[in-house]
Amino acid sequence: MSTSLGITLGAAGGGAMGGLLVGADYGVVLGAIIGASASVIASKDNNRRKILHFILALGAGILIAKEASDVIAQIWNWDISPKITAIAISALLIPVLVLMANKDNLRKLFSRIMTSIDKNFSTITQAIKDWRNKGGS
Repeated sequence: MSTSLGITLGAAGGGAMGGLLVGADYGVVLGAIIGASASVIASKDNNRRKILHFILALGAGILIAKEASDVIAQIWNWDISPKITAIAISALLIPVLVLMANKDNLRKLFSRIMTSIDKNFSTITQAIKDWRNKGGS
C-alpha cells in the first residue's frame, strides 16, 4: 500500500471514529486530520516529535475550528466552513509554534516589520487618514 493511500484511509477512518466517539462534526475531524498530516509530512523532525506534533495539531484543529470560523465571520463577514478552518489551523499550528519558540526568528521578523513600517510610515498614516475620512462621508 502506498503512503498516500495509507494516509487517506487513516484520515477517513480517524475522522469517522472521531465523529462517533467524541460527537464532533465528521468534516471538522477529517479536516483536522488532513491538516495535521500535512504539517507532519512537511516536518523534518524525528518520529517521536512528529507523533507529538500530530496529536497537538489534531486536537487544536478539532477544538478551535468552529470558534475560529465564528470569529472570522464576525470580523470580516466571511462565511468559512469550520472544516476549512480545521485544515488551516492543524496545518499551521506547529510551524507557527516553532517560529514563536525560536527567539532569533522572532527578532528578525519584528525587525523586518519595523523597518518596513519605518520606510513606509507616511504612506501608512495617509492610508489611515483616507480610511477614516471615507467612513465619515
